[in-house]
Amino acid sequence: MDNGFILVLRNILDSDVFASQKLLKIWLWCLCKANFKDKSVPLKVGKGETIVRVKRGSFIFGRNKAEEELFIDGSTIYKSIQKLKILLNLQCQNIEKKKRNLKNETLEKI
Repeated sequence: MDNGFILVLRNILDSDVFASQKLLKIWLWCLCKANFKDKSVPLKVGKGETIVRVKRGSFIFGRNKAEEELFIDGSTIYKSIQKLKILLNLQCQNIEKKKRNLKNETLEKI
């Protein structure tokens, strides 16, 4: 991960996100994961691989990976992401990723 910084304004103290510890943690994690500049990311699809162009301010999100990094239950992460979408803190685009011998996992490009 790049060594950089994110800017958080003081008015976060008055936001709905700040009212929930888990929601704040997940939102800050999303901000830190977002790309600073456009880049191409390889994404495994079945036995093959495809290249996905991820723009500045976006990142590829998988609930299972987020669960490992945040130590928060996957369903809680999913509900929090949905809440952040409702609060207009995030916009998501679904990408279907199919794996053999595993059930399908929906990745989100945020």
